[in-house]
Formats: sequence, C-alpha cells, structure tokens
Amino acid sequence: MIKIGLTGGIATGKSSVLKIFEEEGIRTINVDEIARQITRKEEEGYEKVVEAFGKEILRENGEIDRKKLGKLVFSDEKKRKELEKILHPLIVERMRKLLEEFEREHPCEPVVIEVPLLFEVGLDREMDITVVVYAPQEIQIERLMMRDGLTKDEAVKRLKSQIPIEEKRKLADVVIDNSKSPEETRKQVKTFIKRIRSEAWSKTTSS
Repeated sequence: MIKIGLTGGIATGKSSVLKIFEEEGIRTINVDEIARQITRKEEEGYEKVVEAFGKEILRENGEIDRKKLGKLVFSDEKKRKELEKILHPLIVERMRKLLEEFEREHPCEPVVIEVPLLFEVGLDREMDITVVVYAPQEIQIERLMMRDGLTKDEAVKRLKSQIPIEEKRKLADVVIDNSKSPEETRKQVKTFIKRIRSEAWSKTTSS
C-alpha cells in the first residue's frame, strides 16, 4: 500500500483535490471528516470538547457548532492548542485503524489521506509520499474571506495557526498548484496518479 499524505494551507483547495482523487478511483481518507465523526453526540471527542469549551458552542439540537468553535479557538492560541490536544490523538487512532483495514483488503493499492496539519503534527513521517496543494497566500486570504465571511485580519490570523504555505511547498515530495483553473489542477492530479500507478514509488534523498 502506498500512503499518500495530502495537505496544504487553509483555503488552498485540499478538499477539491481530494475529490479529484476520488473521481479517478483512488481510495481516500478525510481527517476533517474523522474529526466531525468523533465530535458527534455519544462520541468520546464530543464529551471532551464540550467539557473543555462549554455548552455555548452547541447548536439547539445539542450538536457542536463547528463555526462557533472555530471562531473561539482561532481567536485564542491557547484554546486552539487545547482543542488540538483533545482531538489529535483520537483522530490519529481512527485514521490508523482505517489504514490497517484498507491494507488488509487492498495491499497493493494507493490511498490518499487528507491531513490539514500533516507537517505540524509529524504525520508526514508515516507517509510514503507527501503532496501539498498550493495557492499563494494572497489567494488563500481572498478565498477564506469569501468562503467563511471573515475579515482580512481574521483570515490572516487563521493562516498564522499553520506552517506558511511557502514552507510547506518546500517540504513536499509533490506540489499541486491550485491557483489556476480547475482543469489545470485536474491535469496535475491525473499526471501524478498515472505516475504512481505505472511505477513503484521510491523516495530518494540527495546527500
């Protein structure tokens, strides 16, 4: 099994690229979706998050309001780190279980794992290939303001919670430039898929 860690910056288009992989027949794991699952009612993450941040982050139906929680933690670094400390171990545990299941069923197939904080939490060391979805910072800010209705200051603050995209670009084995047209992005993804399907991937290091 080839484990491909897909990451990028906020609003660089990771989810769009992940969808292309799915459409091209590649198995995927979405860590954000795992985070949603483990913070639903009756889940361990739900209880821990509500205990840490209070019932004011809940919707009327009792579920966690992710937008409220996001505004709270991105305005306070201490609270953001507290949330990460609660969720990351639970997310990683479930991600590894999914990978174990997939390896048993499809040992020779690639799997793409979208991990927003791939480098930040050191999960890049568990991947065979790291792929960064790239867009310049000015495009990130513009997309984030439009997508989430944030001010420029709020958008910049969120970007500062992650490793800068230019640094991630340097750390990656492969870069998908998502600053141009959707067609160009798809072309890059398809080229990468053709490569991993047609040859055994081996990471090389230069000394």
